[in-house]
Amino acid sequence: MKQIGLFLFVCLLCTACSAGKRLNVAVTNHSSLDRTEEIVEIPWTKVSQTLTLTDEIQIIVVDETGKQLPYQLIKNGGKEIRSIIFPATVAAGKTVVYSIKEGIPEQFEAKVYGRFVPERKDDFAWENNTSAFRMYGPALEATGEISNGIDLWVKKTDKLVIDKWYKNDLAGVASYHEDHGEGLDFYKVGRTLGLGGSAPFVNDTIWLGNNFTKYEIVDKGPLRITFRLFYAPFEVDGKPVTETRTISLDANSRFNKIVEHFDTDIPSMKIASGIVLRPEEGGSIEYDRQKGYAAYAEPKVENGIIYVGVVSPVTFREIENACGHLLCLNEYKKGDQYTYYAGGSWDQAGFLTPDDWFSYVKDFAVRVQQPLKVTIE
Repeated sequence: MKQIGLFLFVCLLCTACSAGKRLNVAVTNHSSLDRTEEIVEIPWTKVSQTLTLTDEIQIIVVDETGKQLPYQLIKNGGKEIRSIIFPATVAAGKTVVYSIKEGIPEQFEAKVYGRFVPERKDDFAWENNTSAFRMYGPALEATGEISNGIDLWVKKTDKLVIDKWYKNDLAGVASYHEDHGEGLDFYKVGRTLGLGGSAPFVNDTIWLGNNFTKYEIVDKGPLRITFRLFYAPFEVDGKPVTETRTISLDANSRFNKIVEHFDTDIPSMKIASGIVLRPEEGGSIEYDRQKGYAAYAEPKVENGIIYVGVVSPVTFREIENACGHLLCLNEYKKGDQYTYYAGGSWDQAGFLTPDDWFSYVKDFAVRVQQPLKVTIE
């Protein structure tokens, strides 16, 4: 009997030790800016190995007070989990320790969403809790509307609205070109780069591609949506170029991360990440090539002021006003991937003045160039 009792005690002790396993993640903010609910990422292998996870075991992420946080498992389009992301809040110059451990996760509302919209001529639309965007697909191109520029839907709600707006617009209930209390679409793209689209800039010409031909969803929330758009070959100074554009949007951010790949025989060429400029008076621009950002406040119209911006993780080689755009230029070499950020907002979504927006864009550039440092303890 004593041996049985000892055996049960050892089993219970082992179970308690296993249940107590945790992985501590120290997040340090070396910048001079407070970082609020900024998404951080760590490799999944470290989590799985430390916690000895199986398919049946669930995990939670908690802060220093024990409060649960939402998280997302990232697969990068594959079947295996590659990493885990969660939102971190860290004051300037401080470190906060988060923990990942076994537990039953609470339910959190998704903050990002996106999908192919065949019922609206093959749009691809995506959003988070701050803004919404879309790109144009093959069915729209077949009607003669050609554009690979990025469109913006401004929002003054943190709710996800894409499905609702499309449904109501297509049913004739409520047009998304009118504000019904949540925001609207009044950004004009046309045959331009729109809000931060990219294109080769060769011989002082923007060489624009057409609408995307195929799409692929890589990860789909609740904290990050990533998708990939494929484009048919188009001409750049007499030579064919094929574009693949990968876009990621995190919760709480007004900027998309965009990764461009151009399949081309051109050894080296300039790439322009551009903001279309309006001909009307009243708009304002601020940019800094060395600090890697450009911001634009459009002229005020009946529905307010639209704000847009482009940010680079490194400096821009040049920024110039040309071809009806503010062009942020860097060099692209054959086989490279070109990464930058583009986003936008509205004067009814927390940015009362252009200076408010310019400050946000400048600070966002600092966040990109000085990412939170993640250390696994």
